[in-house]
Amino acid sequence: IKKPLKAEEILQKIGILLSARDASQRRRHVSLSTEPIQDEHYPDVPSHIVDGVLRVRDFIAQNHSESLTLTDACKMASMSKTYFCHFFKYITGYSLRSYHHVVKIRIAEELLMDQRLSIMDVSQRLGYGDSNYFSTIYKRNTGISPGQRQAFYQDLERIDWQSWEVEGIN
Repeated sequence: IKKPLKAEEILQKIGILLSARDASQRRRHVSLSTEPIQDEHYPDVPSHIVDGVLRVRDFIAQNHSESLTLTDACKMASMSKTYFCHFFKYITGYSLRSYHHVVKIRIAEELLMDQRLSIMDVSQRLGYGDSNYFSTIYKRNTGISPGQRQAFYQDLERIDWQSWEVEGIN
């Protein structure tokens, strides 16, 4: 978006971003929330396997800043590595490592809104020891760097939304 800012142009860009996000989320089997999965979603998967995958998923959601090895995840799910990897990806749509990164990226989105936090602060809160590695993972998953995301949120804060009038929106 080029300056001077035009309300129609900003709303159009926001619409594009929202539709891209929605399309991306539809590709995944399981939301990243901790909502329970009904057994009827996976009738061909034994319930104890679904339960094991959900235990790991819930652990990641609650302990996102801790590292979780594949061996530990397999123990938690009571499965062999081969079974675990296959069913975790089948149920969630992600490998274990990718899922862990995506959960962290979702949390990073919220943390980056806080202008008081630096990129290094955000990366440390998420359990990344190296802010450059965090930036690489973030950009790979979102298409923009964390610094660009923070700048976007700063720009949004500077806009006086009250003074804008767009057809149908006040």
